[in-house]
Amino acid sequence: MGLSNLTYHFKTKKDLLIAVFQYMKKELEDEVYDHRKIIKGDKGFELTKAYMHFAAKFRFFHTDLYNILKTYPELREAIQSNVEEALVITKTIQYLAIGMGYLKPEPSALPGSYDSLALNSWMILHFWFAQMEIRGIEGDPIESCLKMHAHIWYP
Repeated sequence: MGLSNLTYHFKTKKDLLIAVFQYMKKELEDEVYDHRKIIKGDKGFELTKAYMHFAAKFRFFHTDLYNILKTYPELREAIQSNVEEALVITKTIQYLAIGMGYLKPEPSALPGSYDSLALNSWMILHFWFAQMEIRGIEGDPIESCLKMHAHIWYP
């Protein structure tokens, strides 16, 4: 596609960015948040793996998200909604893992522990590629992220 075709369909960078975000959201819903992936017995990390493939595909967006939000604040609400949805899904997986005996119930002495785990899981997934780049880490980012997730979920 030539530049003239691109500018014909997207008059501004904002129009292009909104279209990219809408495409990403649709792909996230279709390829990652497909509930059949969540309810696959002992395959709890299939959803994590699917998200990492999604994140790899749209790495350019995730690594520049801070600047995108500063430049286009109208996207903030939609992006925050996606984050909240991810946290709800993560908490659902936690409840399923407790029910299947993979996780112990949250300790009554530490209320909110699993909320913190859900938030940390999201942060690891969302910023995994950036931290690898910043730290100069080589290797398969998806496998290393899955390993990190297994370590924090199942110490």
